[in-house]
Amino acid sequence: MRFLLAFVAAISAPALAADTSFLVANAAMSPTALPSVDRACTMDVASREASITTGERAEALNVRGETASAMGLWRTAVLLDACNGSSWANLGTALVAQGQAADGLVAAQAAIRLDRANVTAWIAAARAYEAQAQWKGALKAWQEVLMLSPDNFVAEDGLRRAARASL
Repeated sequence: MRFLLAFVAAISAPALAADTSFLVANAAMSPTALPSVDRACTMDVASREASITTGERAEALNVRGETASAMGLWRTAVLLDACNGSSWANLGTALVAQGQAADGLVAAQAAIRLDRANVTAWIAAARAYEAQAQWKGALKAWQEVLMLSPDNFVAEDGLRRAARASL
């Protein structure tokens, strides 16, 4: 959870930073640990492009069922560029699916902060809330999904499930 506070502070900062010193500090992080994002979005084009490419490689691995490897690449992608909302959302989805709902929620919230129209992030947040029996949060997140994607059957089912559980 520590990284969310740093992330929120970082993307709220008016100036964008290109500091990569955190990569050295986090190079020895556990493969299951979430990155500690302590900087704002990068303006370094090479880092941003590397982040996007890394996120795309992670998606390909995930499609092949190699979720653990994909999660490692999504972590790397958000370390390269803290404003890679797609990688934050995908990391959140994978973490929730792996039973790490609290960390998945943090990653999903980071993606939502970057882009409130990120349906994948809202779904990850809703599932994370459900996994933690936080029904009000789940209801709100499923409602957001339906506002963004009105015909989303996953969200309709989730909304019904969360509404029943919150009674």
